[in-house]
Amino acid sequence: MNNHWYINAAVCSPIVYLGNPQKNCDNIINIIKNLNDSTSIVVFPELSLSGASLEDLFIHESILNNSLSALKQITDASKNYHKLIFVGLPLMYNNQLLNVTAAIFKGEIIAFIPKKYSDKYDSRYFSTVCEDSSVYLFDREIPIVYNPLFVCNGINLSVSIGNYLNDSVNSDILVNPCAYPSTVDSLNKEDLKYLSSSN
Repeated sequence: MNNHWYINAAVCSPIVYLGNPQKNCDNIINIIKNLNDSTSIVVFPELSLSGASLEDLFIHESILNNSLSALKQITDASKNYHKLIFVGLPLMYNNQLLNVTAAIFKGEIIAFIPKKYSDKYDSRYFSTVCEDSSVYLFDREIPIVYNPLFVCNGINLSVSIGNYLNDSVNSDILVNPCAYPSTVDSLNKEDLKYLSSSN
């Protein structure tokens, strides 16, 4: 007999206040507080702390600093909840601007997952680093990982941002916190093949 597993996940689509990371932070923390205790995975859109359409303002120092400050507040608040939380923000790394999703669990940032395949819109503002690395933030080294594999309640979970799906890891759940409008028609044949063959 096959064993069947289930997991409660919340895919959140909050009101995003463009260029106001603190207000977005307060909104995100409030959403997390009001989720059911059984919710194990919480996904917010990419760039949910800054807003996704800041264009040239992404690189503004106040946006970057306030996004990090907001991330720290969400991380601290997560200590009270047994949930794997994904939140998006712009991150400056080695003088390159990255579009990353932070994976947070019980008061720690486990990893930053960068968007690897930037579309024409992203490539005007964001860079792609060529290999896994790390960044020193909040008094610790935090990995920057393209192909992370998390285990949540015995279920393998991977993360890929945007229309290009990551098929290099064997996962049961694929988290894709894309903030831009997307339909099945925008995925290529290999993406669809991967989705149809997923566990």
